[in-house]
Amino acid sequence: GVLEQLYVAIGDEVEQGRLLAKLDTKDLENQVRQASANLASAVATLRQMQAGATPEQIFVSEQNVESVEVAYQSSLVNYQNVTVQTDRDVQVAHNAVDSAKTDLSSAETEYINTINKEDTTIESSITTSLAIMKNHVFIAKKSLDVINDILTDNAKDDTLGIQNVQTVYTAKSSYNSVFSQIPMVESAIEVATARNDYDETLRALDEVIHWLNGVSSALDDMFDVLLATPGSANYSDTSITADKSLIQSEQSTVNASTSTLVTQKTSLINAASSRQKAIDTAESNVKNASNAVGKAETNLDLAIATKNARMDTALADIEAKLSALDIAKAQLDQVKAPPREVDLASQQATVSRLNAVVEDAQNQLEKAMMVAPIAGTITAIHYEVGEQVPTGSPFLNMLTSLQYEVEVDISEADIAKIKLGDPVEMTFDAFGAQELFIGNVFFIDPAETIISDVVYYSVKIQVA
Repeated sequence: GVLEQLYVAIGDEVEQGRLLAKLDTKDLENQVRQASANLASAVATLRQMQAGATPEQIFVSEQNVESVEVAYQSSLVNYQNVTVQTDRDVQVAHNAVDSAKTDLSSAETEYINTINKEDTTIESSITTSLAIMKNHVFIAKKSLDVINDILTDNAKDDTLGIQNVQTVYTAKSSYNSVFSQIPMVESAIEVATARNDYDETLRALDEVIHWLNGVSSALDDMFDVLLATPGSANYSDTSITADKSLIQSEQSTVNASTSTLVTQKTSLINAASSRQKAIDTAESNVKNASNAVGKAETNLDLAIATKNARMDTALADIEAKLSALDIAKAQLDQVKAPPREVDLASQQATVSRLNAVVEDAQNQLEKAMMVAPIAGTITAIHYEVGEQVPTGSPFLNMLTSLQYEVEVDISEADIAKIKLGDPVEMTFDAFGAQELFIGNVFFIDPAETIISDVVYYSVKIQVA
C-alpha cells in the first residue's frame, strides 16, 4: 500500500508495540465495510429463514397465485374465442372459393353456349346469303337472256341500233363480258357452299354484287341500243316500246337484287361483328371469374395461415400462463413450508464464511498499522510518505537487543487466527518436550510462500 504516515526516524530507539508507520487504509476500510454488510445480510437471511414467512408474505403469495390463475383461465377462454373466430373466417373463405368456382363454371358454360349460339346465327346467315345469291344469279341470268334474245333476233337485225351502230357493239361487248363471268360467279357460290365459311361467303357476295352491277350496265347498254333503233316493218315502234319496258323491268329487278345482296352482306358482317363481341364478352367473363377464383383461393390460404398463427400464439400464451401458475404455486408452497435443514445449514455456512471474510479484512486493516514487533533501534527507512510499499518488502530495518528469533511457516487456513503480539509456547527437540519456551509474535510476512502446492505465510517469534 501507500505509506501515509511515518512516526520514527533512523536512530530512534523504540519499544515493542510502538506504532512505527501507517499505510493508506481507504481500500481496506471499504473492504471491511463491504464484508461486514455482506455478513449482516447473510445473518438477516438466516434469521428470516429460521423465523419462516410472515402472514403478509403468505397473503402476497396467495394473491399472486390467484392473479396468475385468472390470467391462465383468461388464456383458455381466449384460445376458444380464437378457435371459433378463425374457424368462421376459414369457412367464409372456403364458401367464397366454392362460390367463385361455381361462377367460373357458369361463365365457362355461358362461353360455350355463346359460341354455339353465335356460330348457329352465323351459319344461318351464311345459308341465307348463299340461297339469296343463287336465286338472284338465276334471276339475273334471265335478264341476260332478254338481252341475248333482242340482240340475236334476225328480224330486228336490219334496224337494231341503226341510228347509232356503236351502241350495238357496246351492248354486245357488255353482254359477252358479263355472260362469260357466270362460271366464275357460280364457282364462288359453290366454294362458299362447300366450305360453309364466313370469309368465302363474303367473298362470293362481293363477286355476285360486282357481277350484278355488270348485268345492270349491260341492260343500260341494251336500252341505249333500243333508243337508237327506229321503227320498221319488221320491228315496229310498238315492239321497240315493249322491249324498252322489258329492259327497264329487268333493270329494276337486277337493281333490287343488288340492293338485297348488299343488305344481306351488311347483315352477315353485323352478325360476325355481333358474334365476336358476344364471344369477347363471354371470354372476359370467364377471365374475370378465373381471377376471382384465384383471389378467393389466395384469401383462403391467408385465412388458414392467419388461423394457424393465431392458434399457435394463443396456445403459447396458455403454456406460458400455465408455467407461471405452476411457478406461483411452487413459490406459495415454498413460502408456507418450514425451512429445510439443508437450507439452514447452507445459509449458516455462508454466515460462517462471510464472518471469516470480515475477520480477514479486519486483520488486513490492522496490518496497515505497522508496530514494532520487538524493542530495538531503527537502522534504515526504505520508503518515504506517499510512496508505494510493495507487498512483502520491508519498509525499515531494526537492530534488536534480543538474541533469539524463531521463524515458522503457518498455513493459509490458520494465518487469520494469528496477530502481532500473540503469546507463543514452544518446544525444541534438543531440549525435550517437557521444557517450554515462551515468546511473542513480532512479524507476519504478508507475502505467501508455496510449499508442496500449499500456501504458507512466514511468522517470526521473539523468544523471551
